[in-house]
Amino acid sequence: MLGLDEALVYPWWRLIYLLFSMIVVSGVFAFLQLTTFGMVVRAGMHDRETVGLLGINVERRFTIFGMQMSGYSGFYFCAVLLIIGFFISRRIFRSPFGLELRAIKSNQTRMVYTGFNTRPYLFSSW
Repeated sequence: MLGLDEALVYPWWRLIYLLFSMIVVSGVFAFLQLTTFGMVVRAGMHDRETVGLLGINVERRFTIFGMQMSGYSGFYFCAVLLIIGFFISRRIFRSPFGLELRAIKSNQTRMVYTGFNTRPYLFSSW
């Protein structure tokens, strides 16, 4: 816990999440600003026809598996990925590995006292 007094207590793990999200956002920003792919994407968003006249295949840049990622098709593609991710996380949660992670979360000290090495599971969960 971090804080100046009892009223301003802030958990340290939230600061780690904040730092990690700032690193991810900075990485995406740098990728779109510093790479040629990012330059083509930004130009294609601004004026697709002009970029096409320069000989760049803009349609290839805005598709995944031959499917346009704008409008309803992009929405449904992301929805399907979200549902698949939900079922994968649910499968992990119900596995023996997930059971061990839940036990470690509820009381890590008890797991250590029973002779269970929690360190590999904690590292793999990160």
